[in-house]
Amino acid sequence: MRIFRFEKWFVDVLTAEGDYVIIFHTLTEVFGKKLCFVEVNIGRFEESGDSKGYHFNQKLKLLKREKHTVSTREGDILLEAGLGSMKLSLRDIDLDLVLSPVHHSGFDLPGMRIPETGHRALNWKPLFIKTMVSGKLRLKGDDQQVMGNGYVDYLISTLSPFKVPVRQLYWGRLHSKDCDLTYSYAMDKNGELVGSQMILQVGGNRIQLDKVEIQPADWKKFDPPGISCPQTYTLEAYDEACRVKMNVIHTKPAIISEFVKNTGELGFLRLALLKKISKNPRGIKFFSVASLDLTIDGRTEKLDNMLMIDEYVKFT
Repeated sequence: MRIFRFEKWFVDVLTAEGDYVIIFHTLTEVFGKKLCFVEVNIGRFEESGDSKGYHFNQKLKLLKREKHTVSTREGDILLEAGLGSMKLSLRDIDLDLVLSPVHHSGFDLPGMRIPETGHRALNWKPLFIKTMVSGKLRLKGDDQQVMGNGYVDYLISTLSPFKVPVRQLYWGRLHSKDCDLTYSYAMDKNGELVGSQMILQVGGNRIQLDKVEIQPADWKKFDPPGISCPQTYTLEAYDEACRVKMNVIHTKPAIISEFVKNTGELGFLRLALLKKISKNPRGIKFFSVASLDLTIDGRTEKLDNMLMIDEYVKFT
């Protein structure tokens, strides 16, 4: 019997219409009891710059689990090296999506492990750095076609929530005709680095960079979710043969997340206890613009005004 195990599959897609859809699918096991949830967030933006958001979550009835394929009474989520699909029929929303990875998948990657040694750890890995997403989404009876560039990653933790050292987290993903990349950068309560990694796809080749540095600036308070986020930062990732330098500027929030929230199933005391145990993570995903210097084997290419999505998460 497992004492604790948490798994999360994260899927996102940015549609041609500018809607940003993210889907969290989680599977938690505590003392042998398994809990399965799905959460859907949609960020929609008007020409005025105002945002209209939609948030939905639901507990699922788990039927079967095999690697990255999860079957529930509400539908199936299938993720394999060459193909993915999500077909779920929920209370307010139906999903029927096909995911076709571009270039490499990341199933064979070791991922970013925190801590680097020890029996129990937190491990993050991108499964599809870039994937074409197509299909249909029905929201409260309204059918919508979905098509755009997407991304999939996977996180597994066997660390007790009390022992997870992460207090700040930077994440981002960038898609373009020249390169695709994703990164994660985690710090502890003292601001010290506890894990970092960038995965880069260029010209059909995949590059993993484990040395990442971030310099944030221009902090601004957002309420909700009650945290301060940098409005710009410089990121460098490198090894002996490759160096990436990015200047990132946030343009507007895409989705604001309070990861521990009252969904009607928790009372006040249980909600307060869960926030304390999990260290109450809160974050904002941004639409951003990046300028990038990419150096491979001594040759540098400059890429300007690259649209990207990134996130800053703060733990109590």
